[in-house]
Amino acid sequence: MREEPARGLGREAASPARAILVLSGVLLAVAAGIVAYSLTVPPRDAAVVAPAPGLAPAARVAAPGVELPSLRGPERITLGQFRGQVVVLNFFASWCGPCALEAADLERTWQEVRDRGAVFLGVAVQDTVPEARAFLATHRITYPAAFDERGEVLARYRVTGIPTTVVIDPEGRVVARHAGIFVGDEGRAALRALIETARRTR
Repeated sequence: MREEPARGLGREAASPARAILVLSGVLLAVAAGIVAYSLTVPPRDAAVVAPAPGLAPAARVAAPGVELPSLRGPERITLGQFRGQVVVLNFFASWCGPCALEAADLERTWQEVRDRGAVFLGVAVQDTVPEARAFLATHRITYPAAFDERGEVLARYRVTGIPTTVVIDPEGRVVARHAGIFVGDEGRAALRALIETARRTR
């Protein structure tokens, strides 16, 4: 006779526990959605605010390392292999609308500076290899591109929205970072100006 109340009590205690588990799951899902959305769209003003001026050489710090598989072949791409050149590191994703908006202007700027000691490197994040490759093909992007499957480089550069572009000087130091897009004549001019600033290493 004593077992029945105990069983009933167990069922009553389990119900709130299940409710707490369900609520926790919902909260985790919401949090994950917020993080994903924050990477989908750059800050509201990012696309229209001009990039900050590049840092003077004395204020620059070493850029975090990059070693990722290429999106164009079996090789791996490292930041070190571009030492001696200005590197324009662009974080993008195939599903990112603003990334698509600036793609043609990035490619055009790359064609203008590629023979003058500068290289562009696209880094696909939160994406798949086939879709990232399709993005490169669709937008006719010819500069090197790599795939950050685990988001390790994304985290090292503390990227919170895409597209984000980081300009690195020939000595491997961060000159500037811009969360937003480079579009049109004004955008390309601003990016070229950052590249020129990065050339000055002393």
